[in-house]
Amino acid sequence: MEFKIIWSPQAIDDLEGLIRFICRDDPLAAERLGFKIVDRINTLSLQPSLGPVVMRQAGSSIRRLLVVPFQIFYRPSPRLRMIEILKIWHSARGRSPL
Repeated sequence: MEFKIIWSPQAIDDLEGLIRFICRDDPLAAERLGFKIVDRINTLSLQPSLGPVVMRQAGSSIRRLLVVPFQIFYRPSPRLRMIEILKIWHSARGRSPL
């Protein structure tokens, strides 16, 4: 059974912002990157433990999925069969705030 993927408002803003930024110079590259990130995130519905754990919280963990140079932070919830996409972070910006 697949996990449902939920996008946080922050993750939506992150994706929209990076696509807008790249689109200024190369709309086709922005479109390709957007699809690449979404396709990679969609693989989590069948493989929710794909990325390594980067932070443990009470009763849950945050994992990271890479689409170089971007890091996608997500929280799987096996009990609810859900994955929450928390943040998309460009590695050139330094250490992630998570």
